[in-house]
Amino acid sequence: MTFEEYILNPMQKQGRVLNATMREAMRNSYTTKFNNVMLREAGKMKYYKFVDKKNNSYYILLRIPSEVVSNFYYDVVLKFFAGADVEDAGRTLNHYNMQVFSNDPSFNFTYAYVFKENGLVISELEPKLANLARKVAPKETNPDHQIGYVKSLYFAYLYMKQRGLFKILSWSDAEVYSKNKLVGLVMKADDKIEDREREGKKVDTRKKIEVDKETAKKLNRINISDTAKARVVTKTKKTPTVRKTKAINSTTKSNRK
Repeated sequence: MTFEEYILNPMQKQGRVLNATMREAMRNSYTTKFNNVMLREAGKMKYYKFVDKKNNSYYILLRIPSEVVSNFYYDVVLKFFAGADVEDAGRTLNHYNMQVFSNDPSFNFTYAYVFKENGLVISELEPKLANLARKVAPKETNPDHQIGYVKSLYFAYLYMKQRGLFKILSWSDAEVYSKNKLVGLVMKADDKIEDREREGKKVDTRKKIEVDKETAKKLNRINISDTAKARVVTKTKKTPTVRKTKAINSTTKSNRK
């Protein structure tokens, strides 16, 4: 499967077709989200390129920004490879087969097992997948074992297209492929997911604090109002009405006598 084929219909390798309306809706949604994220990131994304000329393979590692947590990035790696039949006409990576890796939670918990099952995971990076993703089929999150759209992969595609990184001419500055270097640059998914949960809690806490401030303002206004009412009640209590009543009672007794 080429990357272009994945974008057009991710289920193609399985001989299935994703509903055209659904495909279009998801692509539009991801494109909008990507544009918003890149606006926040000032249009920049860090990436590393490696070329393995001996095996006619190209690797790119992109630090894909989290949509929710600022200054948090996922490692997405794409491998493009092809035989001699593509080599002569290899002006673009769109003609190459692809394999992928991502340490984002969505990929690992929903699709990693299925991608691996279909030979779409980069073998060198399989050990970096979440332990459960490698060993346990996603019975709840993906019971039909479908190859679907992954946001982090879609973001990678859009960025590569935007920056002309599918053109092989743009790879002249790529490093010579080193398995050890590539593997060393990628964080294990279990560790990345733990970091994401920790950072996510910080974001949730900040949101709660913001809400509490607004709530506090409202409560403060209510308290001021209640305090004013309390002062009026206090003044009323100071009126010696009870003593006057006692005086009336004594007079009545006097008449009876």
